Order: sequence, then structure tokens, then C-alpha cells
Amino acid sequence: MNEVRRIDLTVKQTELETGVTQIIYQGKALRVKNEVMYSLTYNESKTTEVHLEVYLDHLVLKRTGEALTTLTFNPAKKQTGSLSTTYGVISLDILTEQLRITSSRLRWMYRLNQGDELVGAYVSEWTMEETE
Repeated sequence: MNEVRRIDLTVKQTELETGVTQIIYQGKALRVKNEVMYSLTYNESKTTEVHLEVYLDHLVLKRTGEALTTLTFNPAKKQTGSLSTTYGVISLDILTEQLRITSSRLRWMYRLNQGDELVGAYVSEWTMEETE
């Protein structure tokens, strides 16, 4: 059975090299939770909806107009992804680790590599508070 709640959501991303934290989103969201997974949906802008599904061993991230991204939490498994830049789209290997899930917080670390070169390392943190 699904439990559906309106929540206040804050999404932050911290670059590990510089320690700079950026708030990606702060506002209302919809959380759907059941025994297998839970999902969060919010509107980043008038034209962009973000949908995140969290399972025990992976998560699925979908933004309007972008490819679906599936990240597993097996630190030994590299995944292939892409990043849009002002110079075009570059192919990346994504390594996701350190998943932590509580009733009010979702946090994971990921590294982006192009070949043997580290492009960036980040921590993504999603903080949730139930609303009336």
C-alpha cells in the first residue's frame, strides 16, 4: 500500500574538492512510499519536473527532457552517463557510494570520471520535512 505525503524538500549538492554547497531546490514535493521503494517528485521550474525513485540497491533519477539515470550503490560497479556542457555532451563513468536513507534524509556520494581523470566528486543530500 502506498503512503502519499506532501513534504517540504531541500536538495543540496556539495563539491568535495572545494567544499562549496549549492542549494539545487527548496520547496514543496510529493513523497510516495511503500515496502519496496519511495519516490520524490518536485517541479524544479515551470517546465522541468524531477522524479527520484529510491530502492534498496539503486536509485532512478528522471528530469523532464533528459535521459533516465539509474545509479546502483555497488561501489565496485562503474556506470556510464553523460553530462551536457557548453562545449557539448561528454561521456562519464559514474561511481556511486555511501547511500544513507532515514525517514527525513537521503544522502549519497558520487564521483564523475572521464577515462582515468576525475571530473568531479559530489555529495547529494535530500532533506524532507512533512507538512500539514
